[in-house]
Amino acid sequence: MNTTDKTSLERLMLISFGMTLAILLLVSIALDKAAPSTGLLITIGLILLLLASQSLMYMRMRKMSSTWMAGELKKTEPLLLKAGALQDAIFKSANFSSIATDAQGVIQIFNVGAERMLGYKAEEVVDKITPAGISDPQELIVRATALSVELDTTITPGFEALVFKASRGIEDIYELTYIRKDGSRLPAMV
Repeated sequence: MNTTDKTSLERLMLISFGMTLAILLLVSIALDKAAPSTGLLITIGLILLLLASQSLMYMRMRKMSSTWMAGELKKTEPLLLKAGALQDAIFKSANFSSIATDAQGVIQIFNVGAERMLGYKAEEVVDKITPAGISDPQELIVRATALSVELDTTITPGFEALVFKASRGIEDIYELTYIRKDGSRLPAMV
């Protein structure tokens, strides 16, 4: 089942439900006028019948949908595995540094390239510090000041100065000096 078929089935189910409900309301009004004492019981029975039939249609649609999704997943699985292998190879590359953080700025990814270039093991920085903790503090102050003037807003030195533009979807490539574990300096393009 393709996406168009799925959408058509959902639309058909909604139209069917609406038409059945409209007919049910008309029958209910007619029964209430013809036989007020039994009209309510018959209406309740019809409503229950409507709900049961709609529930069965919904369950069938869900089953068809999940079967369709499983088929789509089987088609994309080899592509996902290939992309995952490529991503893993890039991540494990010792030729460049890959450092990524969570939304709070705490380092979550620190690849072998970052370990080799900066002298820290991933265990020493992951879930412990932000990239500001391994950056030249004076450069962070200068960057925060320059961004504050450029963007006419106050930006604090530290992690905010490193990600302010990028977190707003603005391309941001800049030079930064990392401080290695041994205290030496490493100029980098971020």
